[in-house]
Amino acid sequence: MHHIKVGVPEGANREKRRAVLDSWYREELRGAASALIEGWQERLGVSVDRFFGYSSNA
Repeated sequence: MHHIKVGVPEGANREKRRAVLDSWYREELRGAASALIEGWQERLGVSVDRFFGYSSNA
């Protein structure tokens, strides 16, 4: 089993803990997607301006 340690303010409720974890997942996904998009843009000869609501230049 895998575990993730999440740092949240003491006394944070379930909603706050979930928001912190969701934010972390979004950042991980954004980083992974950026790397994949960079590689595939060149291979396919296309350009991606935005993905998941983010600019690919961010």
